[in-house]
Amino acid sequence: MNFLYLYLIGYFKIYADAENALLITRAASGAHIPSIIKKRRRGARVFVIKRRDIDAFALACGELGAEYKVLCERGLPQLWRRYGKRAGLIVGAFIFFAAVFISDWFVWEIKVSGNETLTDAEVLEQLEVQGFKLGTYIKGVDFDKLHNRVLRDSPNIAWISVNMKGSVAYVEVREYKPGGTEESDKPANVVAATDGIITQVSVFNGRAAVKIGDEVKEGQLLISGVIEYEKAETQIVRAKGEVYAEINREIIVSIPLKREVTARTNDTVTRYGISVFGREIFFVGKGGIDDMFYDKITMNKQLSFFREVTIPINIITEKYIRTEKVTESLTEEEAAAEAYAEYRRKFVEACADAIILSYETNGGMNEKGDAYEIRSKIRCIANIARTVEFDVS
Repeated sequence: MNFLYLYLIGYFKIYADAENALLITRAASGAHIPSIIKKRRRGARVFVIKRRDIDAFALACGELGAEYKVLCERGLPQLWRRYGKRAGLIVGAFIFFAAVFISDWFVWEIKVSGNETLTDAEVLEQLEVQGFKLGTYIKGVDFDKLHNRVLRDSPNIAWISVNMKGSVAYVEVREYKPGGTEESDKPANVVAATDGIITQVSVFNGRAAVKIGDEVKEGQLLISGVIEYEKAETQIVRAKGEVYAEINREIIVSIPLKREVTARTNDTVTRYGISVFGREIFFVGKGGIDDMFYDKITMNKQLSFFREVTIPINIITEKYIRTEKVTESLTEEEAAAEAYAEYRRKFVEACADAIILSYETNGGMNEKGDAYEIRSKIRCIANIARTVEFDVS
């Protein structure tokens, strides 16, 4: 049952104890009177009955001998009886409820997310070109066509979605990033990214400069972009290929027993404001708050009436918690646990593109006794090819 509708026609809240609650439920059902159970506690219940049904409800309960207590009456009819002679108040209330009722018909706020290089204003401008802006009549928008027109006319947007929640439009975008698949055609050599012993050479373009079993150093030429033919002919190309080699990798993790960390204090500052049509207005300024020394927690609550109608006004609460640098102490066991967790992460990262042949890992306190260290030496096979462009003079 819509609570805005209930408020407009008026309703009563009825309390019944555990002994009478079931009788009242039976009475309302028998008389075909719709009701809402608002609360239940140890058998007792609070019912909501429409104002126009209250006489029939009382008669049905009387026939079954059910007893109840009227807690209150709510709604416009009750307000009219109390303030009916105050014409200005009634007109104001009518205007208010009319504004609330039609609030979900129009876009009152637009929130943008997902943009990286584009600003919110640039995204909003591209939407406005397509006729979507603050004040737009929601039911007149074909969102599929809106999405397609934005993508057609906006080369910097690869994907867009506009979703309505009440009168607020939530716009999510993904930006187009050119150049991701284009490859340069400049001449280039392939050189070794690290030291190793060659195990496989696959040349896609260019001339191989090494063979299986060769020991190479970092930066050494592996595939040449200069191809020499008979009769002193030379061709300059962009060398391409994969060159695998046995290589060594090392992982070092060190967790100190004492370290400086940022901690929150009990010193807090709270300020309040409102957001209307996306514009934020705060009642109290930040004063001497420096963002470098405070953590900020922001809470937004959109105003609504009867849990059914939202309006484009958000209550903003910003809480600033002062931080300070403190020294944190760890036991050897705590430092070891943290070190091994970090070591496992780095090991997976270091070997993601390699075939592991062998590894040796050692962990313990360092010579100074102020940190827990883990050192791991890994022997593996990986592609060491690295492209280096060059100019032709």
